[in-house]
Amino acid sequence: MASRHNLRAKAVSDAMRDELASLVSRTGLFYQTKVKEILNLAKSPPASSPGRPPHKRTGTLGRSFRTMPTRKVGKRIILTLGTDVVYARPLEYGTSRMAARPFLGPTYRNKKHRAAVDREIAKVSGRIRAAIRRKAGPPR
Repeated sequence: MASRHNLRAKAVSDAMRDELASLVSRTGLFYQTKVKEILNLAKSPPASSPGRPPHKRTGTLGRSFRTMPTRKVGKRIILTLGTDVVYARPLEYGTSRMAARPFLGPTYRNKKHRAAVDREIAKVSGRIRAAIRRKAGPPR
């Protein structure tokens, strides 16, 4: 005898998308917090050494760093993370007259930070599985 399931595909899809959007938002906020921590570590003067995060002078760069809300574009979930401070890009990548003082790239590549994000992804995948079981409905 075969059992039939009352799979509500739209409800399952919506639940998965909501969980993923929440994960993307939390990940963005996590990295925003970590970047701000790095930018607030060292006080000025003197200027930071090449290859090290910039020292804090006025705090404008750290305060300006934002996570924009997630957007759903087709099947993609997009999160924008950054700043509108004009000197952020030259600090991150350097110029012909100044060596880079990266703060965003090293934060993203940090193994401890990546491990924390991986743990969050594992939690979300468990919640997605649970949502699928709930939304699928009981066998008929």
